[in-house]
Amino acid sequence: MTATVSQQDAVLLLLQSRPAGLTPIEALNEVGCFRLAARVGELRTLGHNIVTVNETRDGRTWARYRLLPGPVSGPLPKNEQRFLWGDR
Repeated sequence: MTATVSQQDAVLLLLQSRPAGLTPIEALNEVGCFRLAARVGELRTLGHNIVTVNETRDGRTWARYRLLPGPVSGPLPKNEQRFLWGDR
């Protein structure tokens, strides 16, 4: 029997292995996750420190999620936001 990895676990592994962060299209291509924001929200609820960086290029904007090593200390740069579940 083969053990399966949940999308939540797969997303966490990707975030841990990518200091630059993870975009929704990367999550879709690599682990088939259509709802990265939902998985990130679940991980935040579990206590993981994940920031959202909004990126814009050629008039298009998307989110990049980064896992930080510990609790947020001090203000984040202007283009980074940290949402707690339900804070939007």
